[in-house]
Amino acid sequence: MFTNNGLVCARKYPSNLRITLSGGEVRGQNAILTGDCTMRNLLMVHARKAFIGCTGISPNGELLCGIPTELGINETMLSHSDRYFILADHTKVGVIGTYASLHLEKMGTVITDELAPAAVVEQLRYIGMEVIQVTKGHPSEK
Repeated sequence: MFTNNGLVCARKYPSNLRITLSGGEVRGQNAILTGDCTMRNLLMVHARKAFIGCTGISPNGELLCGIPTELGINETMLSHSDRYFILADHTKVGVIGTYASLHLEKMGTVITDELAPAAVVEQLRYIGMEVIQVTKGHPSEK
């Protein structure tokens, strides 16, 4: 796993999982790694799957980022992966705002929860995005 999220250091993982941090400057409470070092390291990586967090995703497929310097990082991650998955709970689906954004040229998958606005989910599907809605709760509660 290759990540620009410094919070991975706070967890324990199975011994067979190899985690590589991108390097760079630590930004914000979420310990996001950004900057030239991060970009240079990302340019040397190609992933089969990229999982990307965001501030929001608009109905027309714009990926919104709260940290402007993260735009280039997300764009590089998208272009250096075979498939991508946008992780956005219902509070982030359909967001329109003044955040920095990039338009998703190649269609991917949005993973959200069952509370995402139905009209926005349908719009994302209409423009070619796959949308997976998951049910909140622990698997043993089902």
